[in-house]
Amino acid sequence: MRKTLLSMLAVASMLSGAARLSADDKPVAIVSIASYATFQKDLKFVGDLAGAPDLDKSIDGIIALMTQGKGLKGLDKTRPLGAAIFLEGQSPRGFAFLPITDLKGFLSLFPQLGAQESDGMMEIQGPAGQSAYALQKGNWAFVSNDKEVLKSVPADPEKLLGSLSKDYAVALQFNVQNVPNDLREMFTQIFRSGVEVGLQQNAGEDDIAFEFRKKVAQAQLRQMETLIKDLDQFTVGWAIDPSEKTTHLDISLTAVSTSPIAKQFAEMANVKSDFGGFLMPDAAVTMNLCSKLDQADIDQAVAMIQAGRKKAAVGIANDASIPNKEGKDAAEDVVNKLLDVLESTVKVGKLDGGAALALQPNSLTFAAGGFVKDGASLESAVKKLVALGGADPNFPAVKFDVETHKGVKMHSVAIPMNDDNAKKLFGDTLEAYLGIGDQSVYFALGKGSLPMLKTIIDKAGASAAANYPFQLNFALKPIMEFVNSTNPNPQVAMAAELLKSTPGKDHIRITAGVIANGVNYRIQAEEGVLKAIGTAAKMMGPGGRGGFGGPGS
Repeated sequence: MRKTLLSMLAVASMLSGAARLSADDKPVAIVSIASYATFQKDLKFVGDLAGAPDLDKSIDGIIALMTQGKGLKGLDKTRPLGAAIFLEGQSPRGFAFLPITDLKGFLSLFPQLGAQESDGMMEIQGPAGQSAYALQKGNWAFVSNDKEVLKSVPADPEKLLGSLSKDYAVALQFNVQNVPNDLREMFTQIFRSGVEVGLQQNAGEDDIAFEFRKKVAQAQLRQMETLIKDLDQFTVGWAIDPSEKTTHLDISLTAVSTSPIAKQFAEMANVKSDFGGFLMPDAAVTMNLCSKLDQADIDQAVAMIQAGRKKAAVGIANDASIPNKEGKDAAEDVVNKLLDVLESTVKVGKLDGGAALALQPNSLTFAAGGFVKDGASLESAVKKLVALGGADPNFPAVKFDVETHKGVKMHSVAIPMNDDNAKKLFGDTLEAYLGIGDQSVYFALGKGSLPMLKTIIDKAGASAAANYPFQLNFALKPIMEFVNSTNPNPQVAMAAELLKSTPGKDHIRITAGVIANGVNYRIQAEEGVLKAIGTAAKMMGPGGRGGFGGPGS
């Protein structure tokens, strides 16, 4: 707790200014820290996972020792603490607040702070010899380096936190719209100047590459300017959920409700993936992406494709391995047909697809796929590409129309494996399949890849997680078992064995979910992952087999 108090004093020492806060002042940043009781609950959860069930009690023992048995006198353990930062022009000012009902009694527990009464406040010796001031107001203690700020603090600062202290153990929220317009314009100008400086043609950069890079940079500049103008809040929060036995980090963005960005966020909630079959419950890695593209994204993607056409045409014209004009024309025709399919797909404004990686000891199977506007044109282009490469003796053997499954035509390719490590994973020949439907394309490789692809197609519309515009899932147990099979390691083997004790709870999940006027990106770790981390930390710590206090130290 003393470290927390010193951290609060450090924050307070950075909040300069010489004016009182007014009722109209709105914070540009909020720091929220959950209550001591919540901290204890989370600590017990972490301790239980790490094999140290009395970890929370040990903290109480340390505090009792530091305070000579008095405990945290005057601290309300059920309420949160935090800090609020305001801007006056370009100068920050603000205060930290703690749920302390007896400020003098609490400060008496830490004589090293040298707290003395001064003008109805308590003067505290902060970091680097700077003074900070603390004021008791109701059931709260406020800390700042400016006495004037403390004369106008709110009666109930907990209202500033909103739901942050209930949702997160620790959170930081930036209120972008509370930043003065002239300061936001200054940031925009700085960013614009940086982009413009980089928009010079580099030595050796051809005109096509330079024009493409310039268009991309200009598009990014427009997006950043819009973001600075319309972004409302940016929040980062970390939480532990003992009931669900998970922990997660959230990064949230919200926009002004009437802005185009808010409308774009809202549209993300209405998308439904046609490729939910990639979210295979037993796979080591799965991914699903489904969103709408706005016109700016479409224009940027089309510009990239057009630049690619030009670049490909130049490359084919200069390719000495294509001996005649007929061959060059045929190659350019194939490339253009493939890019035509890509461009027509992009112009639909729909991004929908997925991928899955299945791992077993010494076995790897991968599949990916997504939406295309014109599957028939894609298939025609692929067949022309194969015909073009057929004259090359090293070109792999391709079989067309080996099977049709629910309207998806399957084409296969067999690639001989010459590397011993590759043979362990795929056998003497790598099986790969290309599946093309009216508005879909699939690719799969590895042992059992065709049955896997059929399963994915069968469950294409079963997208229970389509509420997420994006999600990426990692299952650590099969990943660890696969790694240990290809490169045996005792620590990896132990981690894989440990993860067996929490079947189905070994995931790290990254998701993007729609919230009011915004989007929330979450990184979540399940019980098995936390237990593995806790066990590893315990082993690496003092006294552990991998730590400095272990055998042989």
